[in-house]
Amino acid sequence: MGSPPWVALASALETMVSVVRRLAVKQRCMPSDYFADNLVAMIWECRWLAIALALSFTGLACLRTPMDEQQVMNTTGAGGGAATGGTTDTIGNTGGGGTTSFPGGATSAGGTVASGGITSAGGIMGTTAGVTSSAGTTGTMGGATSSGGTTGTTGGATSSVGGNGAAGNTGTLVVTQLALGDSTSCALFSDGTVRCWGDNLGGELGNGTTADSSTPVVVEGLSGAVEIMAGMSHFCARLNDGEVTCWGSNYFGQIGDGTNTSRLTPVVVQGLSGVVEVGAGYGNSCALLNDGTVKCWGDNYFGQLGNGTTAGSSTPVGVQGLVSVVQITVGGGNSCARFVDGSAKCWGSNYDGQIGDGTDTNRLTPVVVQGLSGVAQIAIGGSHACALLGDSSVSCSGDNEYGQLGDGTTTSRLTLMPVEALSQVAQIAAGDNHSCALINDGTAKCWGFNLGGELGDGTRTNGLTPVVVQGFSGGVEVAAGLSHSCGRMSDGTIKCWGSNSSGELGNGTTVSSSTPVQVVALP
Repeated sequence: MGSPPWVALASALETMVSVVRRLAVKQRCMPSDYFADNLVAMIWECRWLAIALALSFTGLACLRTPMDEQQVMNTTGAGGGAATGGTTDTIGNTGGGGTTSFPGGATSAGGTVASGGITSAGGIMGTTAGVTSSAGTTGTMGGATSSGGTTGTTGGATSSVGGNGAAGNTGTLVVTQLALGDSTSCALFSDGTVRCWGDNLGGELGNGTTADSSTPVVVEGLSGAVEIMAGMSHFCARLNDGEVTCWGSNYFGQIGDGTNTSRLTPVVVQGLSGVVEVGAGYGNSCALLNDGTVKCWGDNYFGQLGNGTTAGSSTPVGVQGLVSVVQITVGGGNSCARFVDGSAKCWGSNYDGQIGDGTDTNRLTPVVVQGLSGVAQIAIGGSHACALLGDSSVSCSGDNEYGQLGDGTTTSRLTLMPVEALSQVAQIAAGDNHSCALINDGTAKCWGFNLGGELGDGTRTNGLTPVVVQGFSGGVEVAAGLSHSCGRMSDGTIKCWGSNSSGELGNGTTVSSSTPVQVVALP
């Protein structure tokens, strides 16, 4: 017997929803929850009218700033080659959303050690004078050390978020970090190169084309990378000489090269040096410098550049009032900074309370996250944020329409609330409307939106509390995108699950999967 008709319909929905979200965000409409996600909920309840509704609403994706799609997806820039060489940098860490995030921003963990246990999501030691990098990536048994990071000044508590060690592959390249955007996935390798797969509409694959790929392709002209981060439709890499290169969509200036021209290959961000961590969000990017300050660039509609204005910038500008920062995370429309004392400040979009200051007021400069101490890692999704605490528990705030806060309800929260039935967490990741956690035993749990199967539990049912990812063991990192998730395994393989409309699962198909499948064609 064939699959029920709604299974094929769901795949079509994933593709349309992805396009709608990209249009809404790239054309400066409210981020996903105010348009695209409400559309998702509506059309899913009316399955048989879904295609007609989606097509009719797509034309309304940007009521505020209509724009020719060709301009939005401008890909005329050829870009330049990435800088290489240089001295080893400090700290590498986890992005939100990045979560990473992309989108959910997408989220990816950085600072991983491929042998003996990861320093996940930034196990960082820092002081007011410096930051100890756990960044970079050490291979084992013939896997080359691609970065190291230098120790900051004395003192400073170590906020490690240790996980399970990757054994590495003798004499071969080792995957050292993952970064997931909207519908694109990327992997950093121990030789400082990057390979990506999935959606390439804005040049996210960095291979000089705009053709999607369901298997990994090499990002051209990029070497010496020690950290990668994913925005919604752009990616950035920190190099071992302290510079940053970015590629992909650049409508908001999120590439940081002083233009709004999308780049099909990496180009150097202007005016940056001494970078120890990089972050990427829906339409902006940020960098943590070795003096503990932060600079951001790109879209600033919600104040996500943190400079007290709402004017965007295609080159880096300083975030006001930040010093002694040890980790940055960039998400849907807001950013956060973690300090050596375990406290955190956030700025930007706050319409769902994702900043966690007890209000829903957007913040143009950093404000303190209420009731938060002992923070080991921050992950930001589309309109929610989560914090991994020193006791290995997790708390989240912001939008909770699909259960992405994991507290058993669909009630949004203006301050952080504990995720239910979750402990012994090594690292966290936040997607657009879902969240995932790597457990100390190498398993993974996810919660929130599950239309594409991004929770990995074999269903398409939203999870209001964490559910176990099926067939996932020996994990050393988890990452989350718009509607897919991936994990890096201790044997050097990568597994992904969820939506696959653009080939973002990397298994050579465009068939979605609600349980993990292995990425193919890795070196």
